[in-house]
Amino acid sequence: VLDEMVQALGEQSPGAERFLQTLEAGFHALRLGVVPPGLDQVFAGSLDRSRNPEVKACFVLGANEGVFPARAAGGGVLSEGEREELAAAGMSLGPGERQQLFDEQYLVYVALTRSSHRLWVSYALTADESVSLAPSVVVDDLQAVFPTLPVDRLPADLDVRQDPLPLLVHPRRALSMLAPVLRQRGQGTPVHPNWLHARDWLELTFPVAYRRSTAGVSYRPVTPPLSPAARRVLYGTRMCLSVTQIEQFLACPFAHFVRFGLRAEERQVATLRPLDLGHFFHRGLERFVHLVVASGADWSELAPDVIQGMIGTIVGELMPQLQGERYLTSRRQQYLAGKLRDILVQSARAVATQLAAGEFRPVAVEACFGPGEGLPPLVFPLQGGATVELAGRVDRVDAAPAGEAMLLRVVDYKSGAVSLDLGEVYHGLRLQLPTYLQAVLAVESDRTPRLPAGMFYFTVGRPLLRARAAPGDDEAARLAARAFRLRGLVVNEPGVIAKMDRQLVNGESSVIPVALRDTGEVHGRSGVISLGQFELLRRHLARTVASAGEAMRRGEVSAAPYWRKGTTPCGSCGLQAICRFDPAAGHRYRVLRDPSRPRLWEAMETGEEHD
Repeated sequence: VLDEMVQALGEQSPGAERFLQTLEAGFHALRLGVVPPGLDQVFAGSLDRSRNPEVKACFVLGANEGVFPARAAGGGVLSEGEREELAAAGMSLGPGERQQLFDEQYLVYVALTRSSHRLWVSYALTADESVSLAPSVVVDDLQAVFPTLPVDRLPADLDVRQDPLPLLVHPRRALSMLAPVLRQRGQGTPVHPNWLHARDWLELTFPVAYRRSTAGVSYRPVTPPLSPAARRVLYGTRMCLSVTQIEQFLACPFAHFVRFGLRAEERQVATLRPLDLGHFFHRGLERFVHLVVASGADWSELAPDVIQGMIGTIVGELMPQLQGERYLTSRRQQYLAGKLRDILVQSARAVATQLAAGEFRPVAVEACFGPGEGLPPLVFPLQGGATVELAGRVDRVDAAPAGEAMLLRVVDYKSGAVSLDLGEVYHGLRLQLPTYLQAVLAVESDRTPRLPAGMFYFTVGRPLLRARAAPGDDEAARLAARAFRLRGLVVNEPGVIAKMDRQLVNGESSVIPVALRDTGEVHGRSGVISLGQFELLRRHLARTVASAGEAMRRGEVSAAPYWRKGTTPCGSCGLQAICRFDPAAGHRYRVLRDPSRPRLWEAMETGEEHD
């Protein structure tokens, strides 16, 4: 800048003020292309874009396989042979794969030979996604030339018991590693003393950054109960809840509060979700059962082509209602409609086969219970005159005569494989089937007493049939029936079992989860329940719902997810950014312990807690 000022001003003698203005204007317009050379320099850049003078020390970073040397970028329009022919004809082409390989070898040679005193070659052990990475072949070549060359490795996983000095290369990096170290120390893991020295130095030197980086170490997700005014607004004294709300509250009160108290919803995206498809399958089977019942057809006489025609008509009616389909092309709609039709056809055939195997017949589909619905709600009294009224929808109710009484069973459609785990029922995590059966049994009838027969899940899908050899038609039908077998609990009465599968004498049923021995006794692995156990289940349901209702009325909204047999609701919750529950920071799950199967019914009877 000063040289340019001399050329511009010549022999003039400007005053101090004008000289300063000219100097500032020169600095403002200055743009440097390179750092001015000096005695000490550092050049940083990629091999193929940097000039490489002779230097005293060279650091080669990222010497991993496929990076140093880099892989040739293939996939061009022309092959190597075609490129050679065009080059021989005088056409100028860009470098091909072979030339790229030669160029990369030259760049490797340049990188390893520019330094006159020292050479460092480093490579990564893992990527950001914790994927293992391999070193370059150059590393093996160097070790072959210099067998005694030392190789220093920094562990990919942080070991708080080892000396951290090789890792503490910069305050920012040290602060990023300090929080997990302090978390492990808080959980009782011994740490190297140098970590504590680094903590003290960072806290003294960078107090603001230290507090920001370690704030989560001491954080505990403590959420105070709701105020009485908020509880009155949300719940009042007459609480009308769904079974899903009870299950969500017992899984995590905070998640229940956000979803059902604040009614927070995720932003809707125009795409097909499992929930949309599940609703589609529910509506399809509902209309199928309606059509068969309205036509008066016998379930055992429904031909496969008749079922296929019914489902084709139903899918044509339901496809325009499928959320997100208006954004798809017509060919995509045709493909999806065909796939959904195949799934519903197989599921409808399975429904017809199961009903034809016994005496149970559908008496209601999509039966709603709750205030203002076709069936009254289930009412559970609370303290102070408050009540919980459970509402819901039963996918299908089947009935069979039993003398002067009527046997009832409930069937819930699921688009995924689900089984009825009594441990989940015990902890209140899966209450749908017991609630649905109780709702249809609670309807008062002076003429016909109602008795429980069973509660089941029916999986809607297109199962993969497994066989050691290509099965015939009969074997394929048997395998398909077994794949669609109802999952749940059956009342352990010979008459009830016979009315669900009249052909079951010994062996395993392909309709219900029951197997009979040659003596006629029920196999121990069968999903059966006695009438006495059903009564215990009914009382346990009332106790669980009342307990959850009382906790809601107390304003319980704490972030307290459960942990049971290695499972937790946090994996599919999506609210971690709100609740800030972090097991790595020492936050504790509610550990749910299942009583043994013989003790399960006793625990339900006594109301014993396993938390």
